Amino acid sequence: MTYKLQRWILGLTVLLFISSCGIFGSDGEKGNVQVKMHDNPALYSEVNVEIEEVAVKSSGEGESEGWVTISNEPMTVDVTTLINGNFATLANADLEAGSYSQIRVIFGTNNSLRMSGSNYDLQLSNEAEEGVVMNVNLNVDAESEATFLLDFDLSKSIQAALDLESGFVLSPVIEVRRAEQTGNIKGSVDPAKAKPWIYALNNSDTVSSTLADTSSGEFQLSSLEERSYDVYIEPTDTLYNDTTITDVQVEARETNNIGEIELSMKDTTNSGPIEPQYR
Repeated sequence: MTYKLQRWILGLTVLLFISSCGIFGSDGEKGNVQVKMHDNPALYSEVNVEIEEVAVKSSGEGESEGWVTISNEPMTVDVTTLINGNFATLANADLEAGSYSQIRVIFGTNNSLRMSGSNYDLQLSNEAEEGVVMNVNLNVDAESEATFLLDFDLSKSIQAALDLESGFVLSPVIEVRRAEQTGNIKGSVDPAKAKPWIYALNNSDTVSSTLADTSSGEFQLSSLEERSYDVYIEPTDTLYNDTTITDVQVEARETNNIGEIELSMKDTTNSGPIEPQYR
């Protein structure tokens, strides 16, 4: 699949990123849990998602086994605002010491999206009504610290309803990552008016994407596993050339700042593209 075609598909879908951040030590046999949300954006004006409950499942025996709610206060978040390192906290609670094997996110029915100046309902699928469950390996004690990243891929999670008047259907597909094993790539693009999309590529696969800030040109690709990536930059303004920075290394718990990338304008005299300049 070409990147141009992939962008067209992104125009009909959204990548949502949820991150679970932190099991921190506290007085007594408890650890604190926070759950935060982050978005890999697409061409929607708004995507409003209602979160009703976040829970974790104890893997103990007897009465200690079962779901423990860490947030049951409904909130609606416009995930399109959560880009380039901005997060929304979904839960913050203390947990009893022990082992926990799953995280569950329960979505409400008050979901919607806005696209091309029109609002659409985002109906929760029947399969998602009981919540989305993800397997984890979490041990909590007074000294523990852990972070889980929940990658919510709306490119697979939003479909047009069979009844077009009903809008779209939300059927969340989520992948769990350990934050301790991930890092970030940040930088900036000049000129910002090129409004570029930024992709982290592992071979030919898009692992993460974001839209550079339209004022500063700054961007951040978050929660990447340790390895080398190619960073592909695709300007929305077609007067500028696409470009790729190869072999960008990511290390756990680190942010690799690749600096400013200066985009070249297309050569309209057909003499060939001008090589991009990096600084």
